[in-house]
Amino acid sequence: MSTTKVDLSETLQAVVSPLVSEVDAIRITSRATEAGLILTLRVSQDETGRIIGRGGETIRSIRTVMAAAARAAGTRLQLDVPDA
Repeated sequence: MSTTKVDLSETLQAVVSPLVSEVDAIRITSRATEAGLILTLRVSQDETGRIIGRGGETIRSIRTVMAAAARAAGTRLQLDVPDA
């Protein structure tokens, strides 16, 4: 069985890019902690609503996908979206 290293920042970029019109404005920073990895996602202020979605449905879905990717990578993940 082969192991594949998952880059969670790249995965998040791939998930978020189709949702925004200003792809160049996407900024993802990562920080490792004892509890796992913290990814901070920033998009242009005008597009934060697209990332959050109606009633928070979109961000919940993004977090679900990213949690699954983190499990595959063998780590825990916290996804922060400031200004949300």
